[in-house]
Amino acid sequence: MLQQPLLSSHYVRLAMKQISEKEWVRGYYYDSILLPYGWKTLEEKLNIAFESYMEDGLGPAKGARLALNSGKQLYLKCFLLDNNDQTLVFSLFDPNPDYEALSEFMSVLDVESRLLLWESPLIQHQTYRLVRQDDNSNEFIVGEYKWKSDAEFKMRQLTQHIHKQIYWIEYAEVG
Repeated sequence: MLQQPLLSSHYVRLAMKQISEKEWVRGYYYDSILLPYGWKTLEEKLNIAFESYMEDGLGPAKGARLALNSGKQLYLKCFLLDNNDQTLVFSLFDPNPDYEALSEFMSVLDVESRLLLWESPLIQHQTYRLVRQDDNSNEFIVGEYKWKSDAEFKMRQLTQHIHKQIYWIEYAEVG
């Protein structure tokens, strides 16, 4: 499976932190996306410690609670079946998966949506637009993306060489 490298743990530590059960906000959490990374990779890159526990009916698992800089919380869960190298990400479900938290999490990890193994059909996406301004101040839409991390990835590709164009990401107006 093609996997892109996660960002350095230094950057990730600035954008999120592991939290204790006491800090955890109670609510309904729902499986939202499936990442192609196992708990060992995430533990190393996120500089967090997964806790072992028994998942009802599924056997051994590992989990970790995270808080993003925005204050939004996520729960990471990895089932320890057959050397599983996948991690479910749970977001607050009220009444739908917390799209903003998921989008922020994917941006922090620098994960494109094409690498997701699964995403909940209940996620209500907000469209992000990548815009370019040329040296004559003309603005052009480069593309529209359902995940902010996809727009950021494309912007990094386009700005890796020195040029006069300016790029930015904005919410696309719907309707």
